[in-house]
Amino acid sequence: MNDEIESLLNGSIDLHVHSGPDTKNMRMDAMETARSAYEAGMAGFVLKSNDYLTTPLTYTLSQNLSWSSNVRVHFIKFCRGRHKS
Repeated sequence: MNDEIESLLNGSIDLHVHSGPDTKNMRMDAMETARSAYEAGMAGFVLKSNDYLTTPLTYTLSQNLSWSSNVRVHFIKFCRGRHKS
C-alpha cells in the first residue's frame, strides 16, 4: 500500500461493507474483513447485508476480536427492504 492510501485508512471507519457469508459470493468473510481493517489501522466498519440482519454476525465477530481492541464492528438494522442505522 502506498503512503497516501495508508494515511487515508488509518483511523477511518468504512460505513458500507458487505462481506461473506451472504447470498452472493464475496471476496472476504466478516473475520477476514475485520483482520484487513485491523492491519490497515482502521477504527472500524459497518457490516451490511441486503438479505439478512447483520446483528448476530457483528455481535459474534465483536466478541471474537481479542487480537484487536481498536477495531469496532457495527451493524445496520434491516427493515422492510430498507436499511436503517
